Amino acid sequence: PIEILQEIKRRVGERFPVILRFGVKSCIKALGEGGLPGEEYVEMGRDIEESLEAAKILEEAGYDALNADLGSYEALYWAHPPGYMEHGCYISHVEKLKEVVDIPILVAGRMDLPELANAAIAENRIDMALIGRGLLADPEWPNKVRAGQVDRIRPCVGCHDGCMGRLETKKIVSCAVNPACSRENEYRLHPALQSKKIMVVGGGVAGMEAARVAAIRGHKVTLFEKGGILGGHILEASVPDFKEDERRLLKWYEKELQEFGVEVRLNTTVDETLIDEFRPDDIILATGAKDRIPALPGIDSDIVMTACDSLANPAKVGQKVAVIGGGLVGCEIAIWLRQQGREVVLVEMMEQILSVVFISHANKMMLEDMIKYYDVDVRTATCVEKVTDNGIQARDKDGNLEEIPANTVIIAVGYLPELELYNKIKDRNEKIHVIGDASKVRNIMSAIWDGYEVGRTL
Repeated sequence: PIEILQEIKRRVGERFPVILRFGVKSCIKALGEGGLPGEEYVEMGRDIEESLEAAKILEEAGYDALNADLGSYEALYWAHPPGYMEHGCYISHVEKLKEVVDIPILVAGRMDLPELANAAIAENRIDMALIGRGLLADPEWPNKVRAGQVDRIRPCVGCHDGCMGRLETKKIVSCAVNPACSRENEYRLHPALQSKKIMVVGGGVAGMEAARVAAIRGHKVTLFEKGGILGGHILEASVPDFKEDERRLLKWYEKELQEFGVEVRLNTTVDETLIDEFRPDDIILATGAKDRIPALPGIDSDIVMTACDSLANPAKVGQKVAVIGGGLVGCEIAIWLRQQGREVVLVEMMEQILSVVFISHANKMMLEDMIKYYDVDVRTATCVEKVTDNGIQARDKDGNLEEIPANTVIIAVGYLPELELYNKIKDRNEKIHVIGDASKVRNIMSAIWDGYEVGRTL
């Protein structure tokens, strides 16, 4: 890097600032294995001590600032921290650079909470906070901070679905919570030619996004939610501490719906009678999904809970838990329960966990490492055959039948579209739009994008 710096300075002059992206810690605990936050291990790559010495050399060579980060290919979740990482996850490591150099230290790494960034700078721990994915989620982030509208910043949830996930699948980088990202001209919102009376059924993220966008365009929008609070399945999904950003997203939606005049009717079940009384021009069905329940002997046992029920009622979960399903939901629940000290066996019929639905590499790598770190007992290539009064019976790929004891059996084998209302009203005269998981069970990005699409085209 020194020779590169010298050539740049030779060509453009000494006054032209040159900043180096500088990894201060590799976070490698063994060949091919990353080290998690809080995990004790001997650094196998570059450690802080080496980086402090290197920083002195780089400053002496003439670098004008250091853009400091952490991570490596073995620990990609440090280089591209997902939502499982704390905000400001680099600060405690890179702040040590300020003890040995005088040039500015610039820091990224989930720095998109304004209060966190301001505090780190005010306390002289860093000199500048860098925002990346936070600007994909809300390009008006700096302007809203300046205007004192922090509560109107659309939060990045750290899912990587729209940014790194799309990059990994050779698609244009965008954002799960901001469908217009990277296609701002095509997806620009225009006033509706005719204001319509819109009924949105379902208060999950798909329904809220559809209501928000339709209201911005000038439609008269009423959102109906059968429960007492908005959020849909995100309410349960955001229960673990490592999903707190999804709770922030729900608060943002509540604020936006209020800002743009969407009428919200909670504790209201929509049926044909209500539709007749309301007389909407268009109906947006965002009724979400219901748990897929496998046809197993004993599935009606009192010890069985769905994934959503376990998250909504953690006090009802026993000390010994068998989680059926090693997808994203099952793995997150298993980690969450282990963090509480429960014993967890995770049973997956495929050869590997997290193998059915695409998950961005950094997120998948961190989940897999968290499963190991929290000592979740994983049984892959294993099929559950029966739920008993004392747990489950499962057969491995060699044909061996095992009794797995459990006080609670959690079903996490996916979801099915909730179409009960649609099947009753599909032949009505009103134009009906089915979006989100009610259309096809996918992820948070697809739900929000569906909502934006119908909202912008009504």
